[in-house]
Amino acid sequence: MSPNAQNEAYTEENFDQLPLNILADNGDIIDSPSMIIVRTFPASDANQQIGIRPSDISIPGEMSGNVFFVHTNSRAAPIVTLHTKASYRRISFWLRSLTKNLPVAVLQFMKDSRVIRTTPMSADVTQRAVFCEIYLTSEFNKIKLISADAPTHDFQIDNIRLYK
Repeated sequence: MSPNAQNEAYTEENFDQLPLNILADNGDIIDSPSMIIVRTFPASDANQQIGIRPSDISIPGEMSGNVFFVHTNSRAAPIVTLHTKASYRRISFWLRSLTKNLPVAVLQFMKDSRVIRTTPMSADVTQRAVFCEIYLTSEFNKIKLISADAPTHDFQIDNIRLYK
């Protein structure tokens, strides 16, 4: 966590207040206080799961309670889009990969329909949660999680903080 993070105002989404939810098909959404999460590829079978579920580990402040998860066995791109309810310049979150695929996915930050930055999202191959923090020079209000061209995606995200 950056040294100034404790003193900065941010919007947080830790998913604990959201009900368990599986986005079953293209266009299905989860509406949280800070963002709308939209599945962006069609269903093919029960192995294509995206949504909110309890974490199987509990490390408070990192990965605990309910988490946002992606479990797919396809190269579908993009996987999901996060529409933030305001514009931000920085994001931090905890990421846990349950496979050895690196990068886990690719993040594409956008302001409306304009791409601002594209960056790979990497994690620890030992399945430990890692802290990710990304600074942008322009505001974003949309994040696309795009397939990293791996056969399987199985990861969890928790404690997202969005900074103005």
